[in-house]
Amino acid sequence: KGVFEFEASIVGELSNTKSPFVSANFAINDGSVTEIQSDTELSSIFLLGNYSSRIKKEKERLVISNFSAVIGSEKCKGNIEISNFNQPMINGEFSANLPLSEILKFTTSNWGEIEGRLNSNLKFNFNYNKNLENYNLKKLEGIFVLNNFSLINSKKNVYLKNVKGEFYTSGEQLLGSKIKGELNDSKLVSELSIVNFKKLLTLENSIPKIHAQVHLDQLLVDPFLSNENNNETNLFSIQDSVDLKISLNVKRVIYNSFKAKNLKGQLDINNGNLYFNNISLNGNKGGYQLELAISKQDESNYIFFVQGNAQNIAISNFFLEFDNFGQQYLTGDHLKGTSNVDFKLTLPFKNDLSYAENDIKALANLSIKNGELINHESVLAMGEFLNESKLAKTFIDVEKLSKSLKHISFSDLKNSIEIINGKIKVPKMEISSNVLDFNLSGVHFFNDSIDYNIAFRLKDLLSRKNKIIEGVEVKDNSAGKMVFVRMYGTTEDPV
Repeated sequence: KGVFEFEASIVGELSNTKSPFVSANFAINDGSVTEIQSDTELSSIFLLGNYSSRIKKEKERLVISNFSAVIGSEKCKGNIEISNFNQPMINGEFSANLPLSEILKFTTSNWGEIEGRLNSNLKFNFNYNKNLENYNLKKLEGIFVLNNFSLINSKKNVYLKNVKGEFYTSGEQLLGSKIKGELNDSKLVSELSIVNFKKLLTLENSIPKIHAQVHLDQLLVDPFLSNENNNETNLFSIQDSVDLKISLNVKRVIYNSFKAKNLKGQLDINNGNLYFNNISLNGNKGGYQLELAISKQDESNYIFFVQGNAQNIAISNFFLEFDNFGQQYLTGDHLKGTSNVDFKLTLPFKNDLSYAENDIKALANLSIKNGELINHESVLAMGEFLNESKLAKTFIDVEKLSKSLKHISFSDLKNSIEIINGKIKVPKMEISSNVLDFNLSGVHFFNDSIDYNIAFRLKDLLSRKNKIIEGVEVKDNSAGKMVFVRMYGTTEDPV
């Protein structure tokens, strides 16, 4: 819509070998353009134009000057000149303070609810190669200022608010500095660069390559993994259409009950894969070093992998804050002490965040110093077995022993624990405690079936040699009597 005014003159001969000189002046006043699907309007369009055809050494030229228009309630303006239509050269400038919500209505992107304004002031010069169908951007200078930007995506639990920042062109890049705002109610400070910004504009690249430094006061992980506001089955995805490198620095991280401080690491996303390298953080009264990856197998399947080590952590906190890793046989209520752990874990999962327990593979090498084992069923079972034996009671103060077994202290413990094919394997480990020395080994299945073997030496409490005490085998060696007990069945009803 609008008023179009036009005047033209044609001077010269028109023949097979000659063309007349054409000159035209035109104007548009009170024009408008409407994007039909979103009903978004570019209104109050005004411009002056001039066209002149090729003459002698001069190329044809189209000049549009004094362009102005309104989108939303804000005005944009600019000038543009196009010369040599066979290999067009475009030169111009553009400035605007535009509402982002209106701009994005012209696109098909669906990132969520977006508000804010983008103030831009640009000068550009590029040419278009018709044969190669590409652009050569010779000059792009200018600045973008982002004000009161917000992005709300309730399905993904992303709430980015009150973001302000300045962006400017530098060579091939678009650089952003002084970017401040809030991510899920946490203070955010960032700097970033779109490394291939120029090539994105000329369509040489279609995937943005972004490098950033991000500082957060707090990161709550649980909302990003929640499906409370999402009825879709595709709860997890990694976009192929981005190449992202983020140097991350977070003062405080919370995941379920796990709390950590001073998280640092390098987050990379490309080709549908996620890598989180050189991670360091403080938690459970100790420190962690980690490497993490999520690799995309196809549109529905991913593999999660993590490996690393924990140094001088409180083992009780470690178990409790990770919800005892989904089992109740050995929990944070059973253990105390300071631990070092080397571990790795592989977990295939689907985009609805489901996984098969039998696919979990993990290996942990751990050592515990100044440890305590409190009210653990396998240890208490030793006292229960002996308490049921009238013959054993003639050799041992079973009542006193049972009380002592409720809280055992030991100086050092080392072992490897493996998870594979739906079961937790505990190789033989030797525990030297204040009550007695014993060995423990066995298997704990994810269905809570168990098969544990316990062997303990009663020093000189037993005076007889090589006897069977109602199913409990007793042997003697130079170090003292040995008792072997097997506990199997289920955790609810062990035998």
